[in-house]
Amino acid sequence: MFMWFARTFIIILGPIIGYFSVSQGPKGILIGTGAAVLVIFIEWVLEQVPLDDIIAAGMGIVIGLIAVKAMDYIVIVTFSDKAIDIWEQYSLLIKLTASYTGMLIAVKKKGEMYLLDQNLSFTSKRLLPESTTVDSCILIDGRLVDIAKAGFLSRMAVVPRFVINELQTLADSSDDSKRTRGKRGLQTIAFLEKEDSG
Repeated sequence: MFMWFARTFIIILGPIIGYFSVSQGPKGILIGTGAAVLVIFIEWVLEQVPLDDIIAAGMGIVIGLIAVKAMDYIVIVTFSDKAIDIWEQYSLLIKLTASYTGMLIAVKKKGEMYLLDQNLSFTSKRLLPESTTVDSCILIDGRLVDIAKAGFLSRMAVVPRFVINELQTLADSSDDSKRTRGKRGLQTIAFLEKEDSG
């Protein structure tokens, strides 16, 4: 209900701001309306796309732009003026291509990064036989806290990074049930860290 109220408010406010801030005429109203629609569209996309996809896409875009910046330096230092002119002519297109490619790779290969994280955790477990890897279900259950308080947790609990990411995604969810479960899992991790440092 609140989101519908907020969207209606933005749709009404956008043309008004456009009229008084941009241009007092149809042009200002049109620009303000377009900006309001764009804001609502971005909000809708953020609601539909999982948080980890958004983070991965952002990281991919940044890496793509950094790669182009490095190539900029190499071209300027290494190649002739003619080559530099050609590079600068297509610079925007190259940046868009690199950003899009970086975003695609990051989003598509995100799952493989989680698997790599999981494999590293299993390797750590083999190196440390006195440790136990716990998943999100165990952390959300909360009984691990009671076991630790009672002194029955004889092994070190290892929480893989992908489990923490999963709990953080749940904690940021708009669904009350998912948010509660995610926060409970994160609280369990915080307790275990405190016990370990203590």
